[in-house]
Parts: sequence; structure tokens; C-alpha cells
Amino acid sequence: MTNLPSASKWAICSKKANVTLSPSNLLSRTLYWVVILLFVVTATDKLGWSIVSEQIGKLIAFLPTLLSGMVLFILGSFIAGFIRDILAAATSSMGISAGRLVSGFVFYFLMAIVTLTTLNQIGIDTTIITSNVVMIVGAILLSASISYGFASRDIMSNMLASFFSRKTFIVGQTIRLDDIQGVIVKTDTIAITVQTDTDLVVIPTKDLISNRVHIIQ
Repeated sequence: MTNLPSASKWAICSKKANVTLSPSNLLSRTLYWVVILLFVVTATDKLGWSIVSEQIGKLIAFLPTLLSGMVLFILGSFIAGFIRDILAAATSSMGISAGRLVSGFVFYFLMAIVTLTTLNQIGIDTTIITSNVVMIVGAILLSASISYGFASRDIMSNMLASFFSRKTFIVGQTIRLDDIQGVIVKTDTIAITVQTDTDLVVIPTKDLISNRVHIIQ
């Protein structure tokens, strides 16, 4: 991104935000309407319509703020989409099935922040909206963390057991656990695989910590 020319950067940002205007078209249209509004202000002043000219003058003064808000929204949309794509690719490479869901949630969360920031930039009070969004996101994150904690407690137990027993149980050892006896042929973060006389047995690593294991050789 840093080596791209300015026009290419704008094209990428505008595509991410579904904006079809190029910078030159956007600037020309903005100047066109500013000239039209200035002409209308002059005409209404000549006609003595001071109220109309005053309101149009306020609109012209507001245009730079509106334009900066539009640019902020486009850049924010690009950054949110970029982060979403990185998360989707990272979770996909790690084999996480819920990666698309997580990346989508992060994208919409960031877009909500971008939208609120843009509204604040153009002078719209978003205090109530921000409070409601924070409460909703907090409730979603809390419920998700609780449900994920209950669902993954066995996995975490096996991962911790694997960490503390990785030097005790290694590939090539012959062990006996209850009625299972065989050679360790594979170890990973949640289980070990033992080759017995008849088959392969996968033993969760937490069983190695919570039970008496005989190391034969």
C-alpha cells in the first residue's frame, strides 16, 4: 500500500466503500455545486431574501465539514475491510471454522465505530447511540465469552496438561494407563497417540495428569 500512487490508493479505498467517484470527479462536482449555491446566495441578496441567503450561507460553510466526514468514512471502511480480510485469512489458515463469523462481527463492529466517528465529525450528537451500541456489544461479548468458556474447558484442560507433561511423556516411550499399554507414537497440544498390539489409542493429556501412568521404558 505505501508504494502505490495516490490515485491507486483512492481507487482501492473507494472500491472497499462502494464509492464510484474518482477524486477529480468528486472535486469537480463539489465545486460545481458550491458555485451554484454562491450564485443563489447572490441572487437572493439582490432580491432581498436575506433569510434564504443566510441559510444557504450556512450550508456552504458546512460543506468542508461534510466533505471531511465523507473522506473519514471512506478511509474507515477501507481499514475495516482490510482487517476483516486479514482475520478471515488467518482463521482459515488455522482451520478455525468460525473464522468467517468472527471476521464479519469485527467488520461490523468497526463499521459502527467509523459511522459514529463520522457523525461526530460532521457535528451530530451520537451520545445516546454510542451508549446503546456499547451496551449491545458488551452483552454480546459477555455471552460469547461465557458460552465459549464452557464449551472449551475440556480443550483448555488438555492444553494445560500437555504443557506440564511435555517433558515427562515423549515419543518412543512405552506406557500403561489402566488397561491400555503401548508405545507413544505422536504427541500434540490436546492428546497423545499410543500404538498398542492391536490398534492406535488416542489419550487426552489431562488423563495423564489425573491418573497413575506407568512408564515401562
